[in-house]
Amino acid sequence: MFEQLNPYSSREPVQTAAMFFGRSRELQEIAQYLRGNQSVALIGPQGIGKTSLLLHLIRPPAAAELGPAKEWLPGYIDCAGCESESSAEVFRHFAMSLAAEMEARNLPEQPELRKTHASPSRLSFESSLRALNLRGWQPALLLDNFERLCA
Repeated sequence: MFEQLNPYSSREPVQTAAMFFGRSRELQEIAQYLRGNQSVALIGPQGIGKTSLLLHLIRPPAAAELGPAKEWLPGYIDCAGCESESSAEVFRHFAMSLAAEMEARNLPEQPELRKTHASPSRLSFESSLRALNLRGWQPALLLDNFERLCA
């Protein structure tokens, strides 16, 4: 009998939406946390598909189906390698990720994100988030390999 291969154990993230299957329970749970403006952590050994799940969550069809929020603005950042960067550079990455998502959606550029890019700091990034919130956006940072950033 033919056994279907598990794409999540290939040691590489699943890049094609058609190859991403299952995980509906996990996706619904994550979306529920996001709708409630809560943090959620995906914890487990390397190679179980955490990156694949995050990449799938930011795909427009999946985001629309899960409906974290109509105004949901995801920013994906792979924190691998961030452990040697200053906190200002990490905040610059965060702002750039959100700005890239806005550009991909053909949304107007946000001056606060540009300010954080030019002069990154925790305070400028928090100001950017507040400005996005006031404009009706719900920014969500999806941090892959977060444990490296904490190191």
